[in-house]
Amino acid sequence: MTEPTIPAPPYAFVFPGQGSQFVGMAGPLLDASEMARAMMALADDTLGFGLTELIQNGPAEALEDTVNAQPAILAVSIAALAALNENAQEADVPLAPDYVAGHSLGEFSALVAAGIMRFQPRCRSFASAAADETSR
Repeated sequence: MTEPTIPAPPYAFVFPGQGSQFVGMAGPLLDASEMARAMMALADDTLGFGLTELIQNGPAEALEDTVNAQPAILAVSIAALAALNENAQEADVPLAPDYVAGHSLGEFSALVAAGIMRFQPRCRSFASAAADETSR
C-alpha cells in the first residue's frame, strides 16, 4: 500500500456561507487538532461568551440566530484551516492557498485565510453588526 500524497499546487480553499452551521460542527476538529482548539478558544475570548459550547451543544435555534451563526461559521472555518496547517507542518509539507473563495459569508473566512483581514476584529464585527440588526 502506498502512502497518501498531497497533490502539487496550486491549492484553492473554499469556505461555506451562512446556513451551513449545525450543532456539533466543530467536534472532529476539536478532537483532532490543538490548533483548532486554540482558534475556538480565541473566538470565545474575543466574543466574551462560550461560542464553542453553543456550536457543540446548541440549542440549534440559538446557533441559527445570525448573531451567533456568523461568528460560528467564521470560527469553525478558520479552525479547520488551522487544523489543516497543523497537519501540513507535522508532515513537513508546505501548504498555502494560491486561491481562496467563499460563498456569501464565507468570503470573510477567505479574506482571513488570505491574510487580508484579521480573525479577531472580523469576529467582533460580525457579532456587533448582527446585534445592531436584531435591535432594529
